[in-house]
Amino acid sequence: MLVFDDNDNDIKTVENDDAGNNADSNYTTNEPIFSDEEIEGSAGGEIFTDEPYERGSNADYDDTEEDEDDDFSDLGIDEHEEYIIRMSKNERIQHLILFVCVTMLVITGFSVKFNKSVIVAMGSFGEFYYGIRPYLHRTFGTILICNSVYHFLHMAITKDGRLYFMRMFPRIKDVTDGIHNLSYMIGFSKTPPKCEWFDYKEKIEYWALQAGNCLIGGSGLLLWSNRYWSSMVVNVSYLIHGMEAVLATGAIIIWHFYYIHFKPGQFPMNRTWIDGKMSLAHLKHEHRMVYDRYMRQRRKEMKEAQANGEVAE
Repeated sequence: MLVFDDNDNDIKTVENDDAGNNADSNYTTNEPIFSDEEIEGSAGGEIFTDEPYERGSNADYDDTEEDEDDDFSDLGIDEHEEYIIRMSKNERIQHLILFVCVTMLVITGFSVKFNKSVIVAMGSFGEFYYGIRPYLHRTFGTILICNSVYHFLHMAITKDGRLYFMRMFPRIKDVTDGIHNLSYMIGFSKTPPKCEWFDYKEKIEYWALQAGNCLIGGSGLLLWSNRYWSSMVVNVSYLIHGMEAVLATGAIIIWHFYYIHFKPGQFPMNRTWIDGKMSLAHLKHEHRMVYDRYMRQRRKEMKEAQANGEVAE
């Protein structure tokens, strides 16, 4: 099985030996889609290449180019078994920290609004919880801010981070994809848009998250240090903090949970945030441009192997 690790610039082939065990061998690539470097692999020294593509950009997709590539059945690939690495280990750790922090902040934040009778009903635990609640809220708020700072430093300093930023950067194609998708949803277009590594909906959610982190983090710091600020600054910060908390929680529950986990084909959970993997079938449905480039590379590699007598035709 051939597996792309887009973030780690690694392609791994997993094959079964005569005993049926997995024998791993690593390929790396000079393919501009994933890396600017040329690295030879261990299994025969193959180098995977593809048509020129500006790293991190949303290059124009030509629907007339190699129409036969719309069907890659000749490759004999089980698209439900083979997968790419959608999220690197670093990204999964960041996401896990974000998930834990947001969950705890929602619990410790909204519980301030609980009626006093709820505290009484909780008994001694209620008294203990409400005693430590402010410290829990500030602790996880601080961790969330540090995680956000690390995320932007990672994008600024590392190669993989810069690639992530370029993929997530809004482009004109996102606007046209949104219009195209609306046209498809109401029946004016026969096919959905062919999206890149991140589609326009994912970019909207991502940048809304970053803006929300700035608002809720900044207002939270002002509330934490309220003794140094005027009553107007504190009151405005309290208003912003509460409204952004409601908006963020609603967006996560209604938008993120449905779009990533609960929609048909994903329910009950998309496991990418745990293992980082996305099947080729999922990639084909959600990010067709990436899928087409990947499959064209597979076809090219197969033809080169046949030409060199390495694979029987």
